[in-house]
Amino acid sequence: MKNIDVIEFGRYEIDTWYFSPYPEEYSNCSKLFICEFCLKYMKSPATYARHKVRFSVAGRAWHAFLLPALTQSNGRPLPSLSINR
Repeated sequence: MKNIDVIEFGRYEIDTWYFSPYPEEYSNCSKLFICEFCLKYMKSPATYARHKVRFSVAGRAWHAFLLPALTQSNGRPLPSLSINR
């Protein structure tokens, strides 16, 4: 017996197959929303939308910090490192 029918994970809707051991307050919702970045789960679409906005603002700030560090002075990505034994 499954307790949650569908999960929304990022832009995907996924039908569930089995019982999911989420807390009791989430067992009565037919659709569960899961953030694709932090894996936080929410039962309300409004809460999920608000979370996505907050996460996208933080994500833009993180990418603005990280992307210059991952490129060379000529704008090309840094080469990947490989370890040979």
